[in-house]
Amino acid sequence: MIQENPSEAQALVEEILGLLESHTLEGTEEPIRVYLTCYRVLMANQNPRAKELLNTAFRLVQGRAASTWRMCLPTARSCKSLRRNEAKPPASILPSDAEDVIEIFGIVLKLNHEFSKESK
Repeated sequence: MIQENPSEAQALVEEILGLLESHTLEGTEEPIRVYLTCYRVLMANQNPRAKELLNTAFRLVQGRAASTWRMCLPTARSCKSLRRNEAKPPASILPSDAEDVIEIFGIVLKLNHEFSKESK
């Protein structure tokens, strides 16, 4: 939708951002995907609020990472194969939106890299 009709995508994002002023995405299945999609639309429309939204998404990702780590720690301690790095954590403890999380981290790293180049 972003490419075919950017103004319609922007209008939908404006509606979502309006709702976020008085509500949160707590309890939604994929809050990170909502933020990431809104970020993409704002970037496509060169809207300066994109950075603010990315920061919000990044804070959400950091919070989720911290809670996932707390959840994984007891499992990792009790699982010899995990301690030896022979297996991945069970899928049930990995976030369902892992690809979105990775993309957000990638965007933030890229922006930080660009910022550090500009400040030299």
